[in-house]
Amino acid sequence: IQTTPERLVIGTEPFQPRLVAEVDKLRFVTEDGIVFGQTTEAEGSGLPILRGLYKNQTTNRLDNGSFAIGEANQRIVDEALLAIQEATRYNIKYRSLNYDEFRGLSGELLEPSYRITLGFKPFDATYLKLQKIIDSLKERGLSSATIELDYKGKAFVKETVL
Repeated sequence: IQTTPERLVIGTEPFQPRLVAEVDKLRFVTEDGIVFGQTTEAEGSGLPILRGLYKNQTTNRLDNGSFAIGEANQRIVDEALLAIQEATRYNIKYRSLNYDEFRGLSGELLEPSYRITLGFKPFDATYLKLQKIIDSLKERGLSSATIELDYKGKAFVKETVL
């Protein structure tokens, strides 16, 4: 910002990672869907890892150090970010997410050890149903289950005892 004819004020805002996406390599993704940097699984362990992006999409480095990952992959990343954002309202945190073009998003929760299949957006009604299922499973002392929520109006739960 030019504050006077001879003075400029420059501000910076560093990228804050919200997700790690397996694009061409493991790369950080901001809340706005900007792909940047490079990581290993160990470095990104505090962030959910998104897999299942299209490998045939090109990844191009932009002038600001971020990456253009192709329209189809960007759509997947944006959908995963929406799923993560809406999950926080229900205190749900992911260890990993996987995209399948026929079934949508599925993931593994950080705590407890539940594998879920969300399907495609919108996710709000899905999370409402998921929260009720998780509460029911916890009441019964089950810390491991597979929950499929991608069928219209139905949820399938496969319980496992560790």
